[in-house]
Amino acid sequence: PSGVVRAARGHHPAEVRGTAADAVALDALPALFPPASQSADDIASIFERARDSHLALGSAEYQMTTESGARFSRYQVLLPVKDEYGAIRHFLASVLNHVPNAALQEIHVERPAVGSSILDARVRFELVYRSAQP
Repeated sequence: PSGVVRAARGHHPAEVRGTAADAVALDALPALFPPASQSADDIASIFERARDSHLALGSAEYQMTTESGARFSRYQVLLPVKDEYGAIRHFLASVLNHVPNAALQEIHVERPAVGSSILDARVRFELVYRSAQP
């Protein structure tokens, strides 16, 4: 038993060490994301990816969200797309590969006519930025 007590005094459980390391990593996380001032460049990149995929995008909807005291801002972009499956898939992959702070939040696809190869889709991306707030 005395050996167990000695070992316990000098022993710090892995959870405690892991928690401290996790806290340091979490504090550094916002620096890995671009500032919100880059959002216009990211939107331009999304539209460039659409052109590269030969897609015509409809009128986009945008919404920036930042909760009070949050370390991140979220910029939602809703895009109506009408094209073949392969072109839409290429566009989605291209955006996710070229805009590292983008996440695909939603995709809704409908086939307006049974025999048609053209799909109507609504694509929602969320772009994540570090907040300007401390």
